[in-house]
Amino acid sequence: MNVRIYRPTDLLPHVDWTHFLFAWGFKGEAMRSKEALDLKAEAQEALQEMEAKGTQVKAGFQIVDAASEGDDILIYLTSETLRLPCLRQQRGDKGSDVFRCLADYLAPASRRHPIGNRLGIFATATHALQLEEVMTEYQRLLLQTLADRLAEAAAERVHHEALFHEWGKPFDRPLVGIRPAVGYPSLPDMSANFLLDKIIDFNRLGIQLTENGMMIPHAAVSGLIFAHHEAKYFNVGVISEEQFNDYARRKGMTPQALRKFIPNVEKT
Repeated sequence: MNVRIYRPTDLLPHVDWTHFLFAWGFKGEAMRSKEALDLKAEAQEALQEMEAKGTQVKAGFQIVDAASEGDDILIYLTSETLRLPCLRQQRGDKGSDVFRCLADYLAPASRRHPIGNRLGIFATATHALQLEEVMTEYQRLLLQTLADRLAEAAAERVHHEALFHEWGKPFDRPLVGIRPAVGYPSLPDMSANFLLDKIIDFNRLGIQLTENGMMIPHAAVSGLIFAHHEAKYFNVGVISEEQFNDYARRKGMTPQALRKFIPNVEKT
């Protein structure tokens, strides 16, 4: 695994301030208001203070051979092959009859080719964030939302580095492909973290998993990196009971055991 340790200022070019302001309730034109600009300026000063107090962001990624088999992703490791079942949209995007699944962005195992059929696995976490007792609730919230943004910024940085080191894509060019995160709309099953942990060892990044697949610290993100030029983010949406039962079968779990990891299953 490739491990990186970043300072907050290392990640400034990758911080998504739009999402930061959105977390504070700013939308549309309000994002350009004086109040929003003042908050952004204060947040940038807070990043400097976080760095001075030793805050670091740990990140790791590994590129593996992979292929698709139906709606599953096969991950070829040296000692074993792991299977990552995925979910498919039941309703296409507006105006589209395409029903996407992450496995679509890898060539089928029957046509597996070592060039271009690679998959990135990543995880990042913000560490050493000191929330002192004397802090106000506002200060705590500011640091917590910044910690979240730093973990996401590290994920973008890792996406660039993976493309550069493993796929030869120039670092200063726009990102190619997607990096769907566990728990997000195209990869909503939190139990996927247990499989990713087997590949990149979250412990090395200071990340622990709860029994529900949640990561500790809270300011952490994990997921996959696809370099496919046609890959795009999508929302699986509400999962039908039929697909959910098939998904549980592919994961080798009972529907009852799996349900705690996926909240948006259609009720029948």
